[in-house]
Amino acid sequence: MAIVKIKFARHMQKLVNYVLNGRQAIDPVDTHNCDESTLAADFAAIRNFENGNGAVNVIHVVQSWNEKESALLKPSEFNDMGRELIHRKFPGHAFAVVTHTDTKNVHNHILVSPWNSDTGKKIENKKYHLYELRSISDDLCRERGLSVINGPAKDRQARLPDKVQKIAKFRGHSWILDLCQKADFARSYATSYDEYAGILGELGVKVRVEEKNVSYFYSEKARGKRGSKLGRDYDKEGLQLAFRSNDEKFAKIPGLREHVRGLVGALAKGDAGRHATQKALEQLPESTYRSGVRDYSSYSKTARSGRSNSFPHQLDVASSVIPIEELRRARNSNIIQYCRANKIALDSTSDGKTVLKGRSFVEISDYEWVNRRNRTKGSLIELVAAYKDMTYLQAVAEITGNKRLHLLEQYWGETKRTYTSFYIPKEGRLNDLDAKVKVASLLLQYGCDHGHAATLFKNGQAQVGQDGGVRIFANDDAGGGFEFNERSPNDWKKSRLGNVSKAFFAVSNASKKMSLYLDPFTFLKMHGKHALWATKHPHDVFCMMEPNAKLLDQHLAANRHIQQVEVFLDPKSPNHEAELDFFNNLKSRSPNLGIQIVESRVLGRDRSRGDNLPFF
Repeated sequence: MAIVKIKFARHMQKLVNYVLNGRQAIDPVDTHNCDESTLAADFAAIRNFENGNGAVNVIHVVQSWNEKESALLKPSEFNDMGRELIHRKFPGHAFAVVTHTDTKNVHNHILVSPWNSDTGKKIENKKYHLYELRSISDDLCRERGLSVINGPAKDRQARLPDKVQKIAKFRGHSWILDLCQKADFARSYATSYDEYAGILGELGVKVRVEEKNVSYFYSEKARGKRGSKLGRDYDKEGLQLAFRSNDEKFAKIPGLREHVRGLVGALAKGDAGRHATQKALEQLPESTYRSGVRDYSSYSKTARSGRSNSFPHQLDVASSVIPIEELRRARNSNIIQYCRANKIALDSTSDGKTVLKGRSFVEISDYEWVNRRNRTKGSLIELVAAYKDMTYLQAVAEITGNKRLHLLEQYWGETKRTYTSFYIPKEGRLNDLDAKVKVASLLLQYGCDHGHAATLFKNGQAQVGQDGGVRIFANDDAGGGFEFNERSPNDWKKSRLGNVSKAFFAVSNASKKMSLYLDPFTFLKMHGKHALWATKHPHDVFCMMEPNAKLLDQHLAANRHIQQVEVFLDPKSPNHEAELDFFNNLKSRSPNLGIQIVESRVLGRDRSRGDNLPFF
């Protein structure tokens, strides 16, 4: 996998010295429309010839691979990938690609002239350049058998064109993000256009495939969105790559498609094996199968005038690894009955509409909900997924009672959701004001600034039950944390919740030094009211919920720039002995890690047990 970064820089000569002087003698260098020995002068000449202005003199692109994949190719091959990256993204621009092999992570430093040598047009400092570079780099990695990184929701949103981003900015998270998320789900499993359209159709999105384009129609909207406007992943080129990739996954595990489909009942009749099923597919000429080989460009052609008349080929739908009939059964389940059975509070408006209590902008009918605030719609599938923080497939299993659907994710992996149209108020929790006061009380007991209570709630890292129990979670990890119950004033009992798999707080500034904290309260106490402000930390910071060697090793492996780890220990911590053992063990392993381990003691401060609680 390749990590790509971009920076629009002013000081050309300083950057040239760093890039060229930092390489090994055998490290390859490649240039285009410029010379290695006169790089800064050549870029300056291009600027002057084009009458260029502005503070930016050079674009610095860094393309880096992890240690494992750095050993798979030659340095010259990594250099070729950098050259191809710029040829595809910035054709007509002078550039130099310098490959560094001085660390275990092979990386390219690419210097690009902002001015096009043919047209004179300047590359503007726009964020979408980064996401397009990452997308092209991913393609180059796939072409050479390397892995790629799945971007989070904010990356996917940032890949959208400026016009689409404005919709999300001024109207909240729009229906476009919901459409993309559903398309991500369908693309993760489909192996043909018809199968892709069939899955999306059960999620309220109609798909029209044409000779050159793919158009998406969200709910009952009369106008569709072109896949090319949403991003490469949603257009024909990206979809066909996904279809081929999914088929290759099936091929690596012989019989997987038929095995799973048989388990979940996707084969309506009989117990056909893989060969019998394949033979039946080949005998139907109108299917997208051809002589045992999938034609990834084939689709059921329909008249352009009628989007509602677009029906996917039923053979492809029936052969989908996701049982379409289970999706359909879940989609046609009654939302109001589910809400009543699960004690999800509903309310009625003056005009007789049923709405979600506490979310009056969410209107509920028997088989559909509508969010009037951001114009999204859905069925019981999306509502259950949001209510129980599930994937779409897990939500379908929850609704239909078909627990065998979980086997598909066991084989295939989860397709996580990264967008939720709205959150459902849950019973058994204190109101926001009382909950924040309760968390503030816990923080004060541990000598921390009570102002962090609001931030922890905003980040989803704090939760208070109706009984007053305070739950603290790792960042973006609601599945694991700790619960604190106040048995008597200033006497809190701590217990574990689930399995913690992420850090409480982390900042990466690519610095050589990292501060390590073994519990959240030591970290919050040490840094005061600015502890959770990433910009206030000049060095790397990594704070765990508790000592966890595996989690720390994973972080260090992903951040090879770290050369020194300063471990902060609090002598007053209830877990001081365990933390000390962890530190000693870490120090004994430091030679193998190639990292210097040092200790710092947290200065004791009086715990503000008697302070007045804050007003929120």
